[in-house]
Amino acid sequence: MKIAAIYNTAASEALKQDLRPVLDDFFKAKTVYERYDFDPENENFNDLLKSKLNVGKFDTLVLVGGDGTLRSGVNYLYHEKLVESFKVVFIPYGTGNLMRDALGLPTETDSILNAIKPEKFKVYRYGIFCDEVFMVAASIGNISALAEINDLPWFKKLFGKLSYVLKLIVSAPGFKNKSFDVSFNDTEKTIEAHSILVAPGEFIGGFMEAPKVTDKKFCVMFLSFGTDWLKLIKAIFFLLFFGKTPKPEVFETKSITIKGKNLTPLQIDGDLIDDSPSEVFNFSLGQQTLKILSFKD
Repeated sequence: MKIAAIYNTAASEALKQDLRPVLDDFFKAKTVYERYDFDPENENFNDLLKSKLNVGKFDTLVLVGGDGTLRSGVNYLYHEKLVESFKVVFIPYGTGNLMRDALGLPTETDSILNAIKPEKFKVYRYGIFCDEVFMVAASIGNISALAEINDLPWFKKLFGKLSYVLKLIVSAPGFKNKSFDVSFNDTEKTIEAHSILVAPGEFIGGFMEAPKVTDKKFCVMFLSFGTDWLKLIKAIFFLLFFGKTPKPEVFETKSITIKGKNLTPLQIDGDLIDDSPSEVFNFSLGQQTLKILSFKD
């Protein structure tokens, strides 16, 4: 393998530990290897990749950082139509690490490095939303407000959840259902829900779980409490004590179009994104084959 490693230096600063010597010692003796440091405060990620990531010189992209680092790297490959030119290795080293669970990665960096073998690279389903890649899930509506709570330390997470519940109780309209005009599986229907969440595969971790879907399809979840306060109380109980909500209604589809007014906030892989004035949102599966190091069967 010919490896280009992108190292997010903000991760080292946040975790007070430098992983670069470990990477250099492991790779330099074994393969073609270059490491490029990325400072998110002063550099543009796409510009760095455009100048360093040459097809032919490299065939594997190692991304060291949080979920945002991985998504930025895959986004670049997607927009440059290079997804099939590079295998991807993600070394979780940052704040939000949803993808560690999604890929079944161990906590020890050495275990990840030693597993970089051809048979460990699996085809990974990813989605496109607002012209951005999402690896785990994207959502529209109120559920997005919970997106970042589960990445916090346990005491802040508990405080965040309690604050969320208080807001929910004080301002019930926050969970008021909206009308979504939804097109999927060659049908059109109007659905009353407070949120819609779309996952390209199995949504793992966080506050919700969904069944694994068949290949080349999305898992689409419509979340609705309506006026049933019993459901709401049950959801709060599960959220506070188990970190999950009851399983929502789930559908499978190859693509989905959602229309409606005031459908924000929006989130991609646990990160809130800018509000969009659009009233039409399209979700589609990425057509380029992404191969990524995974410990999942």
